[in-house]
This record gives sequence, structure tokens and C-alpha cells, in this order.
Amino acid sequence: MLATKSAIKAEMAKRTEFSKKLLRDIQNICHKRTVLKTKYGLANDDDLIESIIYEELALHSRYNYLVKIAKENCIKLDRRCLFVKWDNEV
Repeated sequence: MLATKSAIKAEMAKRTEFSKKLLRDIQNICHKRTVLKTKYGLANDDDLIESIIYEELALHSRYNYLVKIAKENCIKLDRRCLFVKWDNEV
């Protein structure tokens, strides 16, 4: 019985750590996106603007992947970091 309880606690701790890491990764993407918006506003070279657009597309793909993983694992996401309009902005 003790082995079962400790196994359950270990699994819960592992799941909690996974959830925290996933949420940190999503928050990191939110921060990077904010930085990219600032860079985009300051850029005046076509090649630089193009590289910023590709970087944002890469962030968007990573974001979609992490949100999918969160949904599959029933992890609630912070509404401040949900990009409903992201597809239309790129």
C-alpha cells in the first residue's frame, strides 16, 4: 500500500513539474512575441523585416504545438497568453 501511495505522489509531482514547464515555455513565447513586435516597429530594412516575420511564424508554430500538448494533458492555460488573433497579424 505504501509503495502505491509513493508511486502516486511521484507521478503527481512529475505531472505538476511537466505542467509548470509547459506553462513557462508558453509564457516565454509570449515574451519573445512582444520583443518581436518592438523589433518589427523599429526595423527599416526589408531583409530584417522578413527575418522577423519568419521568426514570428516559427514562434507561432511552437505556440500551437505547446497549446495542443496542454489540451491533450488537460492543462489550463492563462488567458493572458492566448493569441486568438495571432493568425491574422502575421
